Amino acid sequence: MNKTRTAIAAAALALCATVSSAAGVEWVKIPGGTFAMGFDQRDEGPVHRVTVKTFELAKTEVTFAQYRACVETGACTAPDAACLAAAKQPAGDEHPVYCVNWKQAKAFSEWAGGRLPSEAEWEFAARGGGKKQTFPWGDEAPSCERAVFRGMDCGPNVVQPVCSKPRGRSRQGVCDLGGNVAEWVADLYHGSYRGAPTDGRAWDDAANSVRAYRGGAWFDRPAYLRAKNRDFSDERNQCLAIGIRPLREAGAAGGAGDTEWVKIPGGSFTMGSGDMDASPLSFVSVKPFEMSKSEVTFRQYRACVAAGACTPWEEKCAAVEPKALGEDHPVLCVDWTQARAYAAWVGGRLPSEAEWEYAARSAGKERDYPWGNEAPTCDKAAYDGGDCGKGSTRPVCTSPRGNTEQGLCDMAGNVAEWAADRYSGSYRETPADGTPRAGIENAVRPYRGGAWYDGNDALRAASRDMSDEASASADIGFRPARTPR
Repeated sequence: MNKTRTAIAAAALALCATVSSAAGVEWVKIPGGTFAMGFDQRDEGPVHRVTVKTFELAKTEVTFAQYRACVETGACTAPDAACLAAAKQPAGDEHPVYCVNWKQAKAFSEWAGGRLPSEAEWEFAARGGGKKQTFPWGDEAPSCERAVFRGMDCGPNVVQPVCSKPRGRSRQGVCDLGGNVAEWVADLYHGSYRGAPTDGRAWDDAANSVRAYRGGAWFDRPAYLRAKNRDFSDERNQCLAIGIRPLREAGAAGGAGDTEWVKIPGGSFTMGSGDMDASPLSFVSVKPFEMSKSEVTFRQYRACVAAGACTPWEEKCAAVEPKALGEDHPVLCVDWTQARAYAAWVGGRLPSEAEWEYAARSAGKERDYPWGNEAPTCDKAAYDGGDCGKGSTRPVCTSPRGNTEQGLCDMAGNVAEWAADRYSGSYRETPADGTPRAGIENAVRPYRGGAWYDGNDALRAASRDMSDEASASADIGFRPARTPR
């Protein structure tokens, strides 16, 4: 184990759509219901009843401009250059992105505050909310006014800008669910629906890396545009005809997880301490952002698990060490991917190392600890301080004398906190704009702040540590950040 957003909102909800500022995603509300999924033919059967919860779906397929924004933050990797060159297709800002594999689609969806839809959710949306219809627009055959596809004299057979076929929208107003590019879904591919979940969740129990995709593409014939049609590809493939459309839990941007956000003003500061892996000192400019006042609690994380957006913490890890597991104690024993999924569920993301340190130093002040330069004491932090009682976590925000000037709790001690970056042993080539460090070919992630069994040094705002992103530890939790709306 390593030790290491009101009137505007109301109006938007009334229109059943909100906009994700981080990715420019316009979300369309799809009311839940029960429908007969599939068709008794080929791999589309057997027909089975599925109940789908209310969710929100991106109005458009993800565009090159939207995907580029994710790449620029370091949360996504670029589309495959060889695939793009071979495709010989338009790739303008408003064209749907393609040449991205399943993992890239998943990463974008999480960065945008959502996830990939399950096959059931996708088909429910493509059938206008589970209606008995063949195509997203109804039962009329595909035409040049409804979809981008092959088989009619519709002009050049190429991908087109998103939402360029308004007569082909679904009842709820979702564009291009038939044609343009096909869309990755969350499920592993199964050759039939025998044994498929009936609660709308993704079916991912197959022992393979083959993923389903839906909707047909610009080079497909009309039959492939049917809402029930299925296809598959290895999740590693970067295809010139498959793109992305994320989904998010209903109301995610309205405060899922009961997060209290604290505004952190932007500014410039000197990051690091000059010693060990916190060197060399780096001058970094951080844009304004918001950060969770507290570390995520077991109660908050449990709500995400109940919503189906998070997976449970590691029980074996939680069963060892003398830390506390109360509802208002910080959640622990979650790996980096789980932390990132929760942050996306509440409409946020994990902070970069630069943002984290800037916040822990009360907006970049020259200080050793969140509260100032005084050494840690039992009334400032939950740490291994000798006379601070039994070694364990405390309920969040019960050490107010240790808060930052902006009011963030427990930035030192209690649990350490995952950051978004890939770990590097020094600050050389650290982004000067406060974004996460990317481009390092490893699965090692940094965490910050020290924990309940750490000493003084680990509690310093400049102190760093690292762990494999798949590791769940009894001393590591997290707190989300978000870009102001």
